[in-house]
Amino acid sequence: MSKFLELLPGIALAFAAVLVAKEVTLMPFPPFTLASGIHPISSVLIVLVLGMALGNLARIPKCSKGVNYTSDNLLQSAIILLGAKLNFHYVFALSFAHIFIIIASVIFAYLFTVFLASKFKRIDKEAGALLAFGTAICGSAAIAALGGIAKAKRNNVTIAVAVVALCGTIAMFLYPYLGEILGMTSKEFGLLAGSTVQSVPQTIGTGMIFSEEAGDKATITKLVRILMLCPMIVIYLVYSKKVDLGNAHFSQDFTKYVPPFIIGFIAMSAASTGGVFPHHIINLFSWAASFLILMAMFGIGYNTNIREMMKTCREAIIVGIISSLALFAFTYLLIITI
Repeated sequence: MSKFLELLPGIALAFAAVLVAKEVTLMPFPPFTLASGIHPISSVLIVLVLGMALGNLARIPKCSKGVNYTSDNLLQSAIILLGAKLNFHYVFALSFAHIFIIIASVIFAYLFTVFLASKFKRIDKEAGALLAFGTAICGSAAIAALGGIAKAKRNNVTIAVAVVALCGTIAMFLYPYLGEILGMTSKEFGLLAGSTVQSVPQTIGTGMIFSEEAGDKATITKLVRILMLCPMIVIYLVYSKKVDLGNAHFSQDFTKYVPPFIIGFIAMSAASTGGVFPHHIINLFSWAASFLILMAMFGIGYNTNIREMMKTCREAIIVGIISSLALFAFTYLLIITI
């Protein structure tokens, strides 16, 4: 009980920050709310900025342990709950060409971003991988998952989340306009948005700006893309030599290499596919996952050193924008070719 009371001030601070961030994003005037009713400014970006401001300008010592708890333990719970809305039946409903485009786009985004980041001296390999995961799969959730496994520096996680959120916001304004210029149909644009835009809300918003049909197509595509999270994490662990598949003890020590929250994520997805959860429970889990991720993002921002972050922030933004545009072009070419 005493430990809970020790954590409570920090958890309450993160909870309050999320409520404030949600209200800010819904403010009824631009840039927070457009004439179409779309909210382009991500809650993740707002809560991250709030955390950085408090952590660097008005740090509250008695909140530190609780805030750290949100960025570690609550984040793992959020990733597990996120699995509930990912139904494997989405995959079976898509054509082979559609699935190929999603997988190819994820692989291209990861490899291109890692390659581009390696050309900038101030961006280390860890930051490059985090940027790549956020760009390739599902924004802040993918960054948080990889950051937890790799024990990434908080500054690197913050930079990656901020850059990916910024690129997603730009995409919401830019991509529908490009889609119109390129003469894309709603189905084509929905596939493109779902395969390229970073976070789930930004993906849905981008599709809906183009058309309602594009929004629906983008949503399904995005959910299938998120299913790539676990395979990509395993590939990363192998590639970075954190896991040796040839090790005779690998199967015995599986949870040592693949954290329990990733196993939980897969189990929740399987349960959802099997119809274990009714629709309203899935919606509840999804809402809780989003809220807990925002609390974790506040914690990450709170523990970020702004001065250190700014040393690499400019180069990271360049990498994020170029990678996003390259992914858009690559996916568009696949769509019109296949």
